[in-house]
Amino acid sequence: MKKLGHKETKTGNQLLILQTILSGNGLSRIELAEKTQLSPSTVTSLTADLLKRGIIEESGTKIITAGRARTELTVSNSLGYLLVLEISHGCIYITTLSMRLKILSTRQIRIRFMDGNSIFSAVAKEIVDVPRAEPLAGIGIRFQEAVREQGVHVMYSTGYEAANISLKDALKTQFRVPVLEDSVAAFTVTDVIREAGMEKRNVAHIQLGAQIRTVLQIDGGTVTLKDHFVEDLSSMLPEEAPSEKEKPLVCRLAMLLNILYAMFRLDTVLIAGKQTLSECFLEELRGCVSTRFTQGKKPDIVLIREGSRERTAIGFAARVRAKCIQVRLEGAV
Repeated sequence: MKKLGHKETKTGNQLLILQTILSGNGLSRIELAEKTQLSPSTVTSLTADLLKRGIIEESGTKIITAGRARTELTVSNSLGYLLVLEISHGCIYITTLSMRLKILSTRQIRIRFMDGNSIFSAVAKEIVDVPRAEPLAGIGIRFQEAVREQGVHVMYSTGYEAANISLKDALKTQFRVPVLEDSVAAFTVTDVIREAGMEKRNVAHIQLGAQIRTVLQIDGGTVTLKDHFVEDLSSMLPEEAPSEKEKPLVCRLAMLLNILYAMFRLDTVLIAGKQTLSECFLEELRGCVSTRFTQGKKPDIVLIREGSRERTAIGFAARVRAKCIQVRLEGAV
């Protein structure tokens, strides 16, 4: 095993300190030492460097017991602002946030021709034309149901030559900032799994909409089914038998779950949709699955409520922020 050098060790420890600061709400140096298991002197030295580089700042001093002062450290807003795009058919939502994940603005822009160049132009106009005190730090792109990354390409010109590239690469090239992309369904399942503390479980997330779409997390990693990591499995479902037409959705889902059970050893199935799903629906689905699935332990089936656009934008922006800070620390986009 290769031994880490001083620079690599320092960067690793600074990333650990930053991750701890980002997960907290104003932490003192002593609290950072306790949470990271680094010595107080190491924390003091590393935070001094982060303060000098403008990555973190002292957010205030509070008096605690025995008259002692407690100085809190937080990420610095001067690093810039974050921009999150949610792309759906016919419109895009643009949300800007501070580095501390406070929403600064939210806009909906309708686009007649939903192609990569139209989206790129709308986003570029938002970034260039709206005056802001801080520079752009990073961009997050979330694709709504039935909008695929592969269908959103940009004919990008450098002045010397033109190339057909992804929206992600076009924005990264134009603005020289980190750009992350994800699908709404994939991000939702990651978010829900993390909040529920199910990172180590085998989970299927089923999104109900115009199509039935499935995202799988097996042994802590997202499984690539076929196309990126969101795949429409609707075509795998057989047509309902005549006797099942009274409850077509329940029966088709039960068929899908049996297919998934045969392929993966699932612990939990999360089901979400834009329409309101009732507990009665859940009981009908469990009953239908029980009559079809007779082998082994049945996974727990849970209905989840989709979060608000603001909440999911903040959650995704947190990932973009973490990438921005890592890039800033390591010194390259």
